[in-house]
Amino acid sequence: MLGTTGFTGQCTVIYPQQSQCYECTSKAAPKVYPVCTIRSTPSTPVHCIQWAKLLFELMFGIEDDNSVLADLKEPLNKLRCSENGSSVKEDEVRREAVAIFNHLFCNDIKSQLKLTNLWADGKREAPVPVSFEEAVAAKSEGDTDVQAVWSVATQANLFVDTVSRIFSQRREEIGTMAFSKDDKMAVDFVCAASNLRMHNYHIPLQSRWSVESIAGAIVPAVATTNCIVAGLQCTNLLAILREILRCEKDSSRKFSLRDSGATNVWIKYPNPAGKSILVPDPFLPPNPDCYVCQSSWVTVTLNDLEKWTVQDFVNKVLKKELGASAPFLVFQGNVIYEVTTDDDEDDEDEGLHPEWSLKQWDIEPGSLIDATDDMQSWSTQIVLLEDPNMSEEDHPELFTVSRGQQQTTNLPEKRPLSDGVSEGPSKRRKPNEVEITA
Repeated sequence: MLGTTGFTGQCTVIYPQQSQCYECTSKAAPKVYPVCTIRSTPSTPVHCIQWAKLLFELMFGIEDDNSVLADLKEPLNKLRCSENGSSVKEDEVRREAVAIFNHLFCNDIKSQLKLTNLWADGKREAPVPVSFEEAVAAKSEGDTDVQAVWSVATQANLFVDTVSRIFSQRREEIGTMAFSKDDKMAVDFVCAASNLRMHNYHIPLQSRWSVESIAGAIVPAVATTNCIVAGLQCTNLLAILREILRCEKDSSRKFSLRDSGATNVWIKYPNPAGKSILVPDPFLPPNPDCYVCQSSWVTVTLNDLEKWTVQDFVNKVLKKELGASAPFLVFQGNVIYEVTTDDDEDDEDEGLHPEWSLKQWDIEPGSLIDATDDMQSWSTQIVLLEDPNMSEEDHPELFTVSRGQQQTTNLPEKRPLSDGVSEGPSKRRKPNEVEITA
């Protein structure tokens, strides 16, 4: 396993049962901000940039009723008087863009001011609404440097111009667009919208370059670091292959990663340890609680089993938290989720309904679900618990995960095949379906 981040990098050797795998150590989870912070009380540039990205998806992307900014959808749509027109005049489109500006950065901010409980204690400074006319009243200074902080007037004109261009030049794409750091219009929109919101909430404005870096999670690549890491990877591979050959020639010899000559290496520059930028790191044994390379079970606590669909559980818990690529879920001998391709039958025909809630599958607190992922070559058992008192402020994703050693009881029964290999249950049934046996 290898990776680089600018001038730093690492090359890590992963060998079954002799070194830690990628999931043996916990990784820092991406920062998730509470809904109320994004929607009403931003305090950092990141909050405003996240808001602007969500606004871009809301206005131009696939419709999502669960969006943090869903309450803005209807009023923004009402401002689109030319939405269904076959031909649109330039001045009409610009009037729409200005009306959207005034709603987002003036009228909506005035509505936020009415939430007096947010500002009464004096801990937060109340936001300041700004109309388009007020924003452009101060002359812009011909800002062009992407690494400079542009004026509010420049940001206001950029917002209206970008919205107008999308409405007129990319009208057919509206409803399918997604933010991309390679899309200039998308970056212009997020840059302008986030900076205008920063102005509303007394947050220092940011340059276009800074906004693009944060919004697109851009980390500069350094070719020299990439070459060093690639060379270390090849060196470790050759060391492992030589050890395998030695074991094949000598049947009494057992493969030993430590004796192979391979090693974990960190690249630390421009602050090397001692005189070398290459810092070796000893192999650590596998984590006995690892749910990927060791037998284990995982306890997942959700806020409400009835509100969690199978698809949400897969996307947020299995893929995002546990690192699964193609999870396969079995509950009480019945398949409740598997990844299908376009050539496969529909989920409904297969008895799979990823849009149904966990409750609809008769899953209760304390239920045991078997999860496997052939692409990642791991399997684990998930114990589901429920905590209705879970706070979104403490747990923005509304779930927690803890790990532990595998239980030896209540394991799903496996049936032998003709060749003696055991196979886990793979029967599908619909929720609440009654089985009839002869």
